[in-house]
Amino acid sequence: MAVLAGQVHAFADLLIAREGNAETLTAWITRTRSAYLPFLHSFAHGLERVTATPSTPPSPCPTTTAALRAPTPRSSSSSG
Repeated sequence: MAVLAGQVHAFADLLIAREGNAETLTAWITRTRSAYLPFLHSFAHGLERVTATPSTPPSPCPTTTAALRAPTPRSSSSSG
């Protein structure tokens, strides 16, 4: 429990913007992965995915892109 509390406090300290936080976060993830903290392991994995710089940006999903487009106005035709 003490290790878990220490890691939670150490992570909370990272929420304050400081020089060197990137390196501190990397060290935090390493410590978390080396400790037996299964609940924090998935959190650390998610942080690694978010902070990793992809070599190529992901391509947009066509269905998502289409859903984000503004709808085109329909022409109204009146018979009469």
